[in-house]
Amino acid sequence: MSLKLTIYRSATDISPPDTKILALMSNDFIINTVMNFHYKRIVSELPSFGKKYDEKSYWLVKQPNRKSSDPIIIYLHGGGYFLQSQPEQFESTLSMYKLLKPETQKKLSILFLDYSLACYDYCGLPTQLNELHRTYHKLTVQEGNSNIILMGDSAGGNLSIGYTQYLKTLIKEKRLSEAQAVFPSNMILVSPWCKIEPTPDQFQPGRSYYDNNDYDMIRYRSLMVEGGKKYLISSQNIDALTASPNSKLPHSPKDWGDVPTYTREKSNIFVILGEDEVFRDDILIWAEYALGCPLYSENKYGNSGGVYDPKIHEFVRKGSPGKCAVQLYVEPLGVHDSFFFFENHLLKKIQSAEGNPSGPQVRLSQLKDSEFFATKRIVKFLDAIL
Repeated sequence: MSLKLTIYRSATDISPPDTKILALMSNDFIINTVMNFHYKRIVSELPSFGKKYDEKSYWLVKQPNRKSSDPIIIYLHGGGYFLQSQPEQFESTLSMYKLLKPETQKKLSILFLDYSLACYDYCGLPTQLNELHRTYHKLTVQEGNSNIILMGDSAGGNLSIGYTQYLKTLIKEKRLSEAQAVFPSNMILVSPWCKIEPTPDQFQPGRSYYDNNDYDMIRYRSLMVEGGKKYLISSQNIDALTASPNSKLPHSPKDWGDVPTYTREKSNIFVILGEDEVFRDDILIWAEYALGCPLYSENKYGNSGGVYDPKIHEFVRKGSPGKCAVQLYVEPLGVHDSFFFFENHLLKKIQSAEGNPSGPQVRLSQLKDSEFFATKRIVKFLDAIL
């Protein structure tokens, strides 16, 4: 096991109320001090990098003279709703942006949501949903932006999925009109947390919580910490689709068939996960009934030996009437959140190469699957849809 994985595992093992001791740096400090110190050449060229948009968000990129139809990624960071975002997550986000085609870069803006952490004052769900909605509502209803992409890893993936149900609930309760509602046009989900609390039957041989317990950065026991739920779910039913999509039984495609993000032919959903992560089964189960991806039912995972087989590690579907386009990838031997925490060193390579303009630059075509499996696919996805 790598030292890096061991460190991350130790962080996820800390009891929820104690995770505040790890939140030593604010997101403002990470963005405007840490990133500016280590990547000054890169961030100095990003328009509006580090500028606040509202009380709970910062621009990583805000294109000048942008149109309301130009895409905005709202990045929702992972960390179980307890852990602060880390520099690695910003590094991977900026690596992704730097590798996009110039024509894609010119119209794409990226906004980071600095949501409240659940380790403070029992500040759990739906607090983060409400904070996302205030920012989202300002972007869409108040300012008229119509092309919003939600990108979330782990808990941020949970927040992304939950928010699509949250918008549906607001319409149903007549707190938002259908005419006003702007559902996400596209989504990027990296190891999304689809079930807040696993059930004991999932810790059995043949299930990902059991089989991957010794390989992943997250362990079964860290998700079963006594008292964790009271911090995470402050005033919401844990079985609610807005909080834990896979907890509601029976699983039903109908729950997702009336959400435009999943039914519009022009919408695109990208999902990536690791074959050796404990969330693997939960993600694939959700993808099966919400997105129509059959990989969970059709395949057995954990014995690939690191060899990529498109038949079992990939599901790609074009959009059609009543169905969004889907790209889902399972990384052989991949662990939880590999894109953000194990491919982040790419930004240093990019900055080093840019420091010598006459020398070779980092190109997407040069990246190897063995080192940058997720980065390659996310960049290609964005270039294709934007």
